[in-house]
Amino acid sequence: MALCSELSLVNQGDGEGHATVLRCKRWSCDLCNPWNHRRVKRLAREGQPNVFLTLTVNTKKFESPDLAARALKRAWVNLRRAMERDYGVKQPPFIAIFEATKNGWPHLHILMRCRFIPQRWYSTTMERLLGSPIVDVRFITETGRIAAYVAKYVSKAPEGFEACKRWWRSHDYEVAKEEFEGFARFGPFTSEVKRTIEELAKTKARQGWIIEEESAEYVRWRWPQLTMVQLREAARENTYRLLEQGYFAPLERAH
Repeated sequence: MALCSELSLVNQGDGEGHATVLRCKRWSCDLCNPWNHRRVKRLAREGQPNVFLTLTVNTKKFESPDLAARALKRAWVNLRRAMERDYGVKQPPFIAIFEATKNGWPHLHILMRCRFIPQRWYSTTMERLLGSPIVDVRFITETGRIAAYVAKYVSKAPEGFEACKRWWRSHDYEVAKEEFEGFARFGPFTSEVKRTIEELAKTKARQGWIIEEESAEYVRWRWPQLTMVQLREAARENTYRLLEQGYFAPLERAH
């Protein structure tokens, strides 16, 4: 996408603000692909799963990997229904990620929070649903192992198959809040075109703002907090109108 990361979303209140690069978020984009991959891995960890499940397909039963991926996605829906019927597990929180084998056939990696269900049950049920009894189940008993499983099994970018999402998650999977989603707490949105975050940071610094955070994709700034001496000096010079206009936030009214 030609405009990817050439624009920034800027949100500024009276005393502080921040900006982040606008991205196209396409997996085919050279700039966004690594960012998307890091985001999926972060979300997988933040869900605090205790079960790692890998579903496979019997390649002899499908004409193409795309058809197999669609069947695998449907099988995962039916597998969850069977989990509720046989074990009372209703809608387990999960994140599902497609991965392609060396031959291009799909595997579906699933991280979820779920009670113990024997591997034999998964295998027997997938044989009935899809004719694919090969199911790998790992039970995560230590929090530190979550990162290890994510690093090992979600080490590649999710694979794209026709008519299938590369990855998806249940609405309740995430435990921690995502980064860069809390813009509203700083006040109403405003949009502003900037070539780079670096240019914006330099502009804010020249205007007297304090730059609190800065990276290639993100910058946050605030107006400097005045000391009581500075507040009294401002009052004596009859410049308190600046305070009333919200240019800075005093600790208390000067006398």
